[in-house]
Amino acid sequence: MNKKLLSLLLVLALMLPVLGLAEGMMLPNPVREVTREEVLEATGANLLVPEDATEVDYSLIEIPDQEPLGQVRFVFQQVEYIFRAQLDNDPNDISGMYQDWDTVKHVVMAPFSGTVCLHEFGDGIALWRYEKEGYNFALAMFNVATEEALLEMSDLLLSDLGEE
Repeated sequence: MNKKLLSLLLVLALMLPVLGLAEGMMLPNPVREVTREEVLEATGANLLVPEDATEVDYSLIEIPDQEPLGQVRFVFQQVEYIFRAQLDNDPNDISGMYQDWDTVKHVVMAPFSGTVCLHEFGDGIALWRYEKEGYNFALAMFNVATEEALLEMSDLLLSDLGEE
């Protein structure tokens, strides 16, 4: 292909959004900022955070043909967390942290069953399943994760979400 034609095609491709011709080709952002109440309404899960948490941001992740995934990002005692919930018939990792974990341990915190995964660099997740209602929960902790810290925060966050 000659250079003039290639240059023309490149210019046209860059102009498509300006001309409004690329709208049908662009994917919408599935994440939108919401309130805690909107997460509760969309997912049925009331994602509360510790009273002293800071930088609290709620959002919904809405993907076609899937139940909405609610999440809250917050900082507590100088540690960043992301807590997620999604209604699903099957247990699934909804953490969004797809890593090769150094440690994987199955745990039970009635009525939840779960898995705690840790990486040597300090990131970790606790995945929880509430079978009675069909919910998956995920708690991610960054840079300083330990099994004890993930279990302690999970106990605090899940305490109002399940009945034995």
